[in-house]
Formats: sequence, C-alpha cells, structure tokens
Amino acid sequence: TNGDTDLADLIAFACYTGCRIEELGRIRLETTLFDDQGQPIGFRVDESKTESGIREIPLHPALLPLYARRLQSPQGARAALFPGNDKAKLRLNALSQRFTKLKRQAGFSDQHVFHSFRKCTATMLQQASVPPLTIPFILGHDVGNVTFDVYSAGPSFEQKREAIRMLEFSFSALPHK
Repeated sequence: TNGDTDLADLIAFACYTGCRIEELGRIRLETTLFDDQGQPIGFRVDESKTESGIREIPLHPALLPLYARRLQSPQGARAALFPGNDKAKLRLNALSQRFTKLKRQAGFSDQHVFHSFRKCTATMLQQASVPPLTIPFILGHDVGNVTFDVYSAGPSFEQKREAIRMLEFSFSALPHK
C-alpha cells in the first residue's frame, strides 16, 4: 500500500473478517470483545445495513497485533480504530478513495472494489469447507430460512472463530503496472 498503514490494515481487516467497509469504520474500544486476561478476541458490529448484520466477529490471529496497536491510538470523536469523518454518512470515504487510487495504480479495473474482499472471504471460507450455515453469520447475511433466521441463535462465537482461522492470506507488494 505504498506505506499507507491505515489502508494496509483496513484491507487486512476486510479479508480476515468479511466485514463491510463502514462496519470496519465503526470498530472502537466499546465494541471490542476481550478474554479473561483483557486481550481482544473479537468485536461487535453494532450498526449495519441489515438486522442480520448485527453480530460478533472473532479476530483471526493475524489481526491481533494490528488490533492491539490500533486500540492504543483511537481515531476521531468516536475513538474508532480507523481514521475517518465522524460526521459523514460514509465515515471511511477517504480510505475508500485511497483504495481506489491504489488499485488503479496496480492495474486493477473498476470491476475490483473494496467490497470484493467480502466476496473473497466468503469464497475462501466455503472452499475451506466451513459449514455453509456458519458463513452467513460471519458475513451478516440472512440465511433465507425461518428456522435459521428467526429461531436459531446461529453458530457460537467459538464456531465462528474456528471458521475465521481457516482463512490464510499472504499480503505482498504488487508490482506497479
């Protein structure tokens, strides 16, 4: 990301959580889930575009150092993990624009958008044989079945954590085209 730590971290968070960009923009100390030793283990998405989007997301081990570092330096009036415009509807619009510039510099077309990370996460979870009913509860989607959308509490935090741990990414610099 050409030294843009905020953007690099945001991309890693998107890949390892499957969250929408604005969901990532609302992560803060108050939404962080801690274990008995006070270490972050996940976060709550407390505002989303759908009711199914309100959920708890476990942290992948690769995110733990990034998360801990970001908790040390909260950003903006809402003390969020990522810098953004607290008064704007699209809080992370500036980071989104930096992503667009970066992807174009790397030779990617407008077919590739930040939301593509969500699609990648869903695909990788499926290809890692994560139970099909776990994936929508990680991504914050309805399952489309009353039994699961209305009556079931969904997979446990531990089941989601095991699914998230199946994700593997190797972030390396792409050559400029």
